[in-house]
Amino acid sequence: MRNNIEFINKIELKNYKGYRQTENGEPRVFDLNADLILITGKNGVGKTTLLEALDWVLNHPETNNGDSITSGEKNGFIRINGEEFPVIGKGSVDRQNLNTVSSFFYQENVKALACNEVIQLLEPQSNPSVEIKQGLKEIQQDLNHWQNQLNTLKYKKDYKKARKILAGKISEVVDQLPKESEIKLRLKERTFIISNGNLSSGWVSQVNNLVKSIGEISNRVEPVGAKLAEKFIHIGTSLLEYKNPKQENLDRDEKPVQLNQNLLKHLQLLPINFSFIKQSKTDSETFDKSLCLKYITPTVSAMLNGHLTSIDNVNAYSSRIKNLEKEQEKLRKDYRNSSEQKVIISDENLSVIDWIESFKGNIDKWLHAWDNHLDKENVSSIQQKLKTELNELMILSVKRNEEIKIELLYIESKGKEVSGELNLLVRAFNVLRDIEENAQQLLPMLEKDYFSLSELQKFVENLLTKSQVKDAKEVSNEIGLIEELGYTFQQWGELEKEKEYDEKNATDLDKLDVVESMISSANVICKSEISSKSQFLSLIGTIPKVELELLVANMNQLLASFHFPDDFLPITLENNGRGVNWGFKTNSGVKFDDLSTGQKSQLAICWTINLNLVLTKRLGHKVIGFDDFTTSLDMNQMIPASVLLRKLAYANEDDTAKRQVIITSHHEDLTNRLLDFLLPPDGKTMKVIQFEDWSVSNGPSYKCYDVEMNKLNQDGLEDAIKDVMSID
Repeated sequence: MRNNIEFINKIELKNYKGYRQTENGEPRVFDLNADLILITGKNGVGKTTLLEALDWVLNHPETNNGDSITSGEKNGFIRINGEEFPVIGKGSVDRQNLNTVSSFFYQENVKALACNEVIQLLEPQSNPSVEIKQGLKEIQQDLNHWQNQLNTLKYKKDYKKARKILAGKISEVVDQLPKESEIKLRLKERTFIISNGNLSSGWVSQVNNLVKSIGEISNRVEPVGAKLAEKFIHIGTSLLEYKNPKQENLDRDEKPVQLNQNLLKHLQLLPINFSFIKQSKTDSETFDKSLCLKYITPTVSAMLNGHLTSIDNVNAYSSRIKNLEKEQEKLRKDYRNSSEQKVIISDENLSVIDWIESFKGNIDKWLHAWDNHLDKENVSSIQQKLKTELNELMILSVKRNEEIKIELLYIESKGKEVSGELNLLVRAFNVLRDIEENAQQLLPMLEKDYFSLSELQKFVENLLTKSQVKDAKEVSNEIGLIEELGYTFQQWGELEKEKEYDEKNATDLDKLDVVESMISSANVICKSEISSKSQFLSLIGTIPKVELELLVANMNQLLASFHFPDDFLPITLENNGRGVNWGFKTNSGVKFDDLSTGQKSQLAICWTINLNLVLTKRLGHKVIGFDDFTTSLDMNQMIPASVLLRKLAYANEDDTAKRQVIITSHHEDLTNRLLDFLLPPDGKTMKVIQFEDWSVSNGPSYKCYDVEMNKLNQDGLEDAIKDVMSID
């Protein structure tokens, strides 16, 4: 079943998902009577939902969609061009359906559309999905074998296996801890492995969470810019320094003469070369920089690295700790700022360097548009100026990138220095506090002019009462398990150091990374297409053979207009192997897996347009939509994409390719440029819907604008665009 709606003039939504009815019980109304509609606004305000509503009515009006009713409401509807479609029954729309794939380009499906559906289009006389899936499983086995071989070239050991062993050991030890153990609760919340014993996909994020969670219970701060290995070691050290609450209960024994066991615990955290020197009240504050605590009897004072304070007046000591904490926070802020700058300068996906290289790669091709034209000389002159300026910008960018690397190295080094001093100060302060609390019991030691850390530890151990030792045995098993965890985390940290060393010293690492990326991408495709949700296999046997041939021809035509590399065209269908294993292949032999992210996005967009044009009779409407369009493309790809959309939207009414085009976008800068590219010619219409906000109680707030070029002059064009995009 399908309706007879070709174009959308108006859509009204009442209690459909986030589109709650107005206070007066009226629906939300959108005027879509235009050739092209651009929908803008931040994430989470209802842009995609608007496309979903159109998709349901245009492609699946017979499907119950009651699961989309607004929470707390009993009835709702979508009304298009005056025809009402109630939101009733149980169920929702399957957006993997061929009609949806042919009408709307959803951002959540871009991976499948760009990386799965296009690469394995088979001949439609039969439905060989079982054979294909079996073949993909065999390929997957080969991919895993190749990955293992690659690891032997890249690393001295199987780090993936070693990680799994350590993660499994951690899980086993955690399970042995008492249920009420604080450590067990924190580690159980952030497990590293899943049920089959493999590492979870987010295990690195779990490490980042544990750095703070475990570190805070031992008063340890993470070094600024810590790498993965240092984070594991930080967690391990924090566990080894953990003060068990049951030990605190032992320390609060009712016997007044009993020694506080915290002292022994805190003494064990100090460096072994610490010493204690008796200090007279007339001593100056200057002394050597050796690690020592100076004390005065009976009032204990401390001097650590030149900083002197009395336990009775800890302001100076606390002030130093606060200053270090402020310095560390500033270093963290500087590190985040420099890291963000590095991403802008040199990291992939729209960085300055990446953009320059991409732009320079296309600028020569654009000149062909002026072949045999009067303006070619002027355009060529502009091209040379652009190249010169781009080269200058590249030099500045590379220079700035090296500066940022040096800044990050300095911040990391300084951060480790600050965190080391801060940790030492906190530990020393704890020792001095405990010494004063137990001054009477420690008087024989404090009367000496000098004693070592080991001497004080032995003295304290001898003072511990038998009852304390007996009670301590009750928690020794838990302490032992926590210590085992600490050493395991430290062992994992050393493993990551080995891996980092291997990567730095590996030969042809860049080439190995490229191969590894190709294997990983192929593995993802295999897993996706083997699953029951495979979009591509669902199309097999649906498209008539004559339309399949037309698809190939149209695809090449669209890609050519998209400035797809000439060497790759034409794309053909080829059977790869003895069985049925058809797929796309470029003219130069480059496989789909090896295309860049931008080229895959181009293919995805062309594929949506292609299906929409070929399956016009099947669809019964002439609407095409693109969700979150700007996320998929960079500025160089935006121009040819806009040309394709303009051809669809602004074609003559009698043109079979004429479509009503609806685009959503949330990237502010690229949206402004996209609007510039899509402005309508005389006689054509365009609307902009600006979503401003959304709330649970009121639904979305938005404004609608008409874009009419005959009311704009060239000088006022930029301001007019800004007005359209502005939020009051």
